[in-house]
Amino acid sequence: MIARWLKLQRTERPWLLAALVWLGVSAGVLLLAWAALRWTASSQPEGQHVSAPLSVVAQVEAPASPDQGTSADRAVAMLQEATPDDQASIPVTQSLPSADELALPSAAPSPLQILLDVPRRPQERNLNCEFRSATDLADYFGWAFTWEQLFEVVGVDSGGDPNLGFVGRSINDPVGGLYPSGYGVYAEAIARGLRQLGIPATAHNGKDAAWLKEQLAAGSPVVIWATYGLQPQPLVEWQSAAGVTVRAVRYEHTFVAVGYDQQGIWLDDPWGAVQRHYPWSALDASWALLDNMALTIDAAPTP
Repeated sequence: MIARWLKLQRTERPWLLAALVWLGVSAGVLLLAWAALRWTASSQPEGQHVSAPLSVVAQVEAPASPDQGTSADRAVAMLQEATPDDQASIPVTQSLPSADELALPSAAPSPLQILLDVPRRPQERNLNCEFRSATDLADYFGWAFTWEQLFEVVGVDSGGDPNLGFVGRSINDPVGGLYPSGYGVYAEAIARGLRQLGIPATAHNGKDAAWLKEQLAAGSPVVIWATYGLQPQPLVEWQSAAGVTVRAVRYEHTFVAVGYDQQGIWLDDPWGAVQRHYPWSALDASWALLDNMALTIDAAPTP
């Protein structure tokens, strides 16, 4: 019996040795893995945990911090970073109907009562309509400067108040946006910038069509704040960094009012440098959205 057991042990000894070696290696690997985990845990600062893989971490965009430097410095930097294409068309970054598609129907104009010959040039950037309109208005009175010069003195308000400066991350932000993305600038800031250039300009609110007719009849074109194509838009409000409630609309846009007749008004549109005739009802509805905001220049330069 003993001999038989010894014989069996001799025939199975290699298999037993292989099994013992495999068990030893496995135990060593497990021991090393346990030691590595202990070392990793002890090396983390108290209160911290190993991050989850990037694919399962929610990506949240933090609010942009206020720009550094003065308002004028930010305006200069914005002009330098947003170089337009050398094309006549405006570099549009989002789909927008053409002015022809948005033009409202109007009855055949009656014999013209007033139509002033105001310089009309296309805006070169998505959001510089206010600066283009104001520059064309000043050119009519004999004041010569570029819209970029006006933009620099008006500056940028990173706190979101278009009465203080241009509101937007870039002069080429997509059209139709609202703060904190691109928006625009209001008459008070434009008038203040013009006065810094030595041009007697005045911002207005609460005016009406009768006042507009008086200005045009006296030979004074007027920049008005309305919506692109005079299309209706819902009112929007936000709080500026200074706590001021800002009244705004999408597709805020400026025109130069250059003439009128019994049926309606003639407006120069910087988007494409076109001139169109709109009925008085369309003007009243769109212009009223921003409290009938307007800009006038009060005198020509002294010879």
